[in-house]
Amino acid sequence: MDFEKSLEIEDLKGKNVICIAGIASPISFFNMVEKLGAKIVRKVAYPDHYYFTKSEIENLLKDAKDQDALLVTTEKDIVKIRRYSVDNSIQYIEIDIDFYENEDSVKELIMKVMK
Repeated sequence: MDFEKSLEIEDLKGKNVICIAGIASPISFFNMVEKLGAKIVRKVAYPDHYYFTKSEIENLLKDAKDQDALLVTTEKDIVKIRRYSVDNSIQYIEIDIDFYENEDSVKELIMKVMK
């Protein structure tokens, strides 16, 4: 796997993963990873906007190695994690928003709120 790109959904199926999330709703992230077919062996939730420490990342890497698992995190959290490790067993899932209808209305509403 390429460290510079996100994890492909197909790469999760049947894999042991340790999920790491420092977001407002980590349970939603964990549920999504499970629905994508991963076998979550450990869930690690931190407060939103959490700054990981080097020792935390090192301990998670050791745990992942011991359990033959990938570390899977959010795109938001990988930025903070990369300060301490470029290990390619730490992967992230890129999440995009696709609108099925009313995309222009939603964008217009967002722009009104931002003004």
